[in-house]
Amino acid sequence: MLTGQRKWWWLAAAVLLLAAAGSLLTPFYAEICEKDAYTGQKDCAAYHILSFLILYIGQVLERHSGAIIGVATVVLAVITWRLVTLGRGQSETTRAQLRAYLSVIIGSAIYQERDKGLRFEAKPAIVNNGQTPAYKVRYRIKADIFTDSVALGYTFTEPPDVPMSQSSIGPHETRLMSAILPHLVPDAEIQDILDGNGKALFVWGVVHYDDVFGRPHFTQFCQRITWLKDRSNIFGLYDGRFGLSN
Repeated sequence: MLTGQRKWWWLAAAVLLLAAAGSLLTPFYAEICEKDAYTGQKDCAAYHILSFLILYIGQVLERHSGAIIGVATVVLAVITWRLVTLGRGQSETTRAQLRAYLSVIIGSAIYQERDKGLRFEAKPAIVNNGQTPAYKVRYRIKADIFTDSVALGYTFTEPPDVPMSQSSIGPHETRLMSAILPHLVPDAEIQDILDGNGKALFVWGVVHYDDVFGRPHFTQFCQRITWLKDRSNIFGLYDGRFGLSN
């Protein structure tokens, strides 16, 4: 439904269109009024008023055609610019709605068991929350054991000494990453690490990817991992100091 303001605009445009069309059909110099034989003045009947108005509008348009064309050109340029701007905005909105959005959530983890040859390993998960695939997904990930005091002052950055992995992730799909601690920890420290008693397993890194439109993006992540008392599952905390994305 048209709003009241739009109805008036359309009505005005229709009137002007009819007037312009009528002016083309009516001779500009036609005699549409009768001249009084005694006074010499023209006498226009009521039914001549519309024809006279159309004739007058046509004459005005003819006299000022140059200025009207100039104004129309400016108006057309403004409208064209506005349409281009709206088109670009709509394009950006569409891309934002359809592109891939990768985030890294708490996944799973393995704790050290020397007799089984297991070391501490973190397995955070990449999730594509977007509507289209993420291409050229590359990530660097690293894990280490930090005391709470060391972690508080540590500057987490993208690990440059870790090779990048690459793949593609479809919409609403999940991929597990893996970061194995490069060394064994003393057995006496395992219990405190599992319980998060003054120290814990930390995992961090950066995921790089391209969306379906070829634009690059990244997601940083950092997580602090501990275990439940029965060791059946892990408990993860996100460290917001290293959690930017675009």
